[in-house]
Amino acid sequence: MKRIFNVAASLFLSLAMLLAPTAGSYASARTADASYLGSVEYSTEGKVDLSEIKSGEYATAATPVLTFNYVPDMGTLPYGRVYNLSGGITCTQIITTFKGEIIRNGSVVQEHSYYPGTSSINIKTSPVNYNLSFGKLAPGSYTLKYTAVSGGKTFTCTKFFKISTETLKVDVTKAPSSINQGSAFNIEGTVSSYYNITSVTGRIWKGDTLKQMQPIYPDTTYVSLKSSDINRYLRFGILAKGKYTLEITAHDEHGNCITYEKDFTVK
Repeated sequence: MKRIFNVAASLFLSLAMLLAPTAGSYASARTADASYLGSVEYSTEGKVDLSEIKSGEYATAATPVLTFNYVPDMGTLPYGRVYNLSGGITCTQIITTFKGEIIRNGSVVQEHSYYPGTSSINIKTSPVNYNLSFGKLAPGSYTLKYTAVSGGKTFTCTKFFKISTETLKVDVTKAPSSINQGSAFNIEGTVSSYYNITSVTGRIWKGDTLKQMQPIYPDTTYVSLKSSDINRYLRFGILAKGKYTLEITAHDEHGNCITYEKDFTVK
């Protein structure tokens, strides 16, 4: 009888040892639907001590999802002009770092970073926009690179752009070459700038002698020559026979100046 009891006790102890967690034994936690979540971390090794598991549901920390919203293409920007960044960033977790870089030929020429501690960023009102100075960039090709960090993961967005010195243009599409004496002529074309145009002056020269002049002061970024006073008051029909030069000179508020010239004959 004593032997039977000892055998039964031994079997009971063996079964209990198999079912009970021993020190240092580990397993992944389960959710209510019995799927394993291997990334649950309750120790430095990323494992769960069975002796610490309590009943209930367990979940992992989700990988952050970050989106750059409405970040525009930049195209060609005028030399010396201020440019404001725009667009936004949204993330499912806190954005710990946001950095903007202007890169030329593989080298960073300007950069600024800060630590927002929010899940969304308005780029225009961010310190990155305030501290990147596009007006100081020399003409050439560049890359704008945004970097955002959330949940230990890095996200980037890049835009390519150019800085151009061609800020003021006089594009004359119709100018005289040879006209009959007494015939009127209409000048056609445009004057445009990234900045307000302060003055446009039309002149007709005969050699070094100024025969006619008409200025206008548009204070806009675009002028139609055909509908302007330059076309209205430069009177080709009163010119005597001979050789002349039509000159159109434009200035803008940034100090740019450009001149168009065309030789023509009155016969």
